[in-house]
Amino acid sequence: MAYPTSGRAAKVVYNSGLVGNLHEWSLDVTVDVLETSAFGQQWKTYIDGMAGASGTLRGWYNPDDSYQYQIHQLVVTSEPGAEVILKLYTDGTDYYEVTAILGGVRISVAQAGVISIEIPFNVSGIPTFSKT
Repeated sequence: MAYPTSGRAAKVVYNSGLVGNLHEWSLDVTVDVLETSAFGQQWKTYIDGMAGASGTLRGWYNPDDSYQYQIHQLVVTSEPGAEVILKLYTDGTDYYEVTAILGGVRISVAQAGVISIEIPFNVSGIPTFSKT
């Protein structure tokens, strides 16, 4: 595949099914940077700390989509902080797989707009990347 490429073929899979009506996902991987500077130094020094990741699913709210509805229900009614496996596809074949702790759900409604949904998550453990 030629890069750069568009996100047109991106998708999110949960429980072996496509989560419908999403138009954006993000995955942010970070490393804590710990300052080790001491008295008398003129330049700061650092060491690396723990790594972690978080992300967000964004799309158009659709309770008729069974996979979007399942995730929504986990957060809203039955199991806040639920742990789920998500596959975040960058195109039709390559994806990140994460164990996600669902951090909530945000439904946004505007009189002159489309109802949207946003689901933030934290990653438990190391994200993996599968390139085919």
